[in-house]
Amino acid sequence: MEPIGGLEAVVIDCTDPEALATFWGAVFGTQIVSREPDPPYYVDLALVPGVPMVVFQQAREEKTVKNRLHFDVRVDDPEGNEFCLVRKHGG
Repeated sequence: MEPIGGLEAVVIDCTDPEALATFWGAVFGTQIVSREPDPPYYVDLALVPGVPMVVFQQAREEKTVKNRLHFDVRVDDPEGNEFCLVRKHGG
């Protein structure tokens, strides 16, 4: 089947896109590459191998329930928290 589109980016709605982008930039070993200051406010992370384009979009609403979107992140020593951290496998 021929695709009719492609994944441009994973966009995450949040109340503080700058802070969330800074946090996830540190997790993925990258940094903020661009900001769109006009509403809606977007903060983009620089691309790194193995990570799709990630964009944080300012939302006025506070989070009220469990996240519908999350990242499973491979780390050497996962500790339980809101993020899905999974143990790295050899390789």
